[in-house]
Amino acid sequence: MRIDQHVSDSPEQEEYLKLGIKIQSTASELLHFASGVLKPYKITFQQYNVLRILRSKSPNAVSVKFISDNMIDSNSNGSRLVDKLVSKKLAVKLESEIDRRTINVQITTSGITLVNEATLVLEAQIINRMQSITTEDAKIMNAILAKLSYF
Repeated sequence: MRIDQHVSDSPEQEEYLKLGIKIQSTASELLHFASGVLKPYKITFQQYNVLRILRSKSPNAVSVKFISDNMIDSNSNGSRLVDKLVSKKLAVKLESEIDRRTINVQITTSGITLVNEATLVLEAQIINRMQSITTEDAKIMNAILAKLSYF
């Protein structure tokens, strides 16, 4: 379906609506692309995101709430994602020494190895995919998208 079929008849609003649809469509395409790159590592993009968060705090453990608060997709179920990573031995759960009701999560050595390898491949693929625009275009788009960001 073409973007033109989704837009309002109001010329004043048409460009904003096209932009919103195009951003959503592009985000979906990039997520699908990244998921394909991560498939050989047997992790989803959301699991990859959790591993990156854990790696950034390593060797410290962090709470599931911290992970959920820092996810790219705020609708992701952090607890479920952590359980999947624990079952794959990419992370471990630890009881908090301060509050026994809090479960902290720490990345394992194999988790660090996997996320490091996946990051090299994913970043190279993203850069390759983005090279259809100039670096200056990328800077402009980053600035524009920052104006739309809520955080």
